[in-house]
Amino acid sequence: MLLAEVPFLRARVAAIVGDDARSIALTREAETQQRRIGSRMSLGKCLILRAGGLMRAGDPAAAAASLREAAEIEASLGFDGEVRACRVRLADALRCDGRLEEAKSLVEAELPFLDEIGTLDTAWMPLAVRMAAWRVLVAAGDGRASRQLELAMTELQRRVAKVADPAVRRRMLEGLPLHREIVAEWHEHLGPAPKAITDHP
Repeated sequence: MLLAEVPFLRARVAAIVGDDARSIALTREAETQQRRIGSRMSLGKCLILRAGGLMRAGDPAAAAASLREAAEIEASLGFDGEVRACRVRLADALRCDGRLEEAKSLVEAELPFLDEIGTLDTAWMPLAVRMAAWRVLVAAGDGRASRQLELAMTELQRRVAKVADPAVRRRMLEGLPLHREIVAEWHEHLGPAPKAITDHP
């Protein structure tokens, strides 16, 4: 059982550092193994991970299909928060596929859930969900987008605050594509990064 998780763990590392081609390939291997052993929980996460890579690789339709299946799996397991997160990720895939109004409607339905700090703490890869909501709302010219970016930055600050070594903090911020995106979007839309990001003691 543990060996069956190895391709998925390798796929996750590849996705975190931005190697989407490798991550997609490894998730296909992981999916085969998870279906064979019947591990629905791991299969759902595998499909979510692949969807992110597929979107960045320019295949939002395939990403949407993966996310719909993942949402069905999470619902069958009773993980309501993960189902909501899948819907927000799906909205981002629809945005990439040119279906902005449909994407915005999905995000709007989840805003009561999304609009508070910590509501995604139990979701898998919560910062990615925050930024999915941000991308959809900013593409729609919706003023509520800034709230999602503010929450993403706050949640990133919480992570950075747990790291005492300045060199490690900098690697976290500069070496991981999602973290770089949050800081870059903040600079572009909201001004200089908060002091806790740049000068945390």
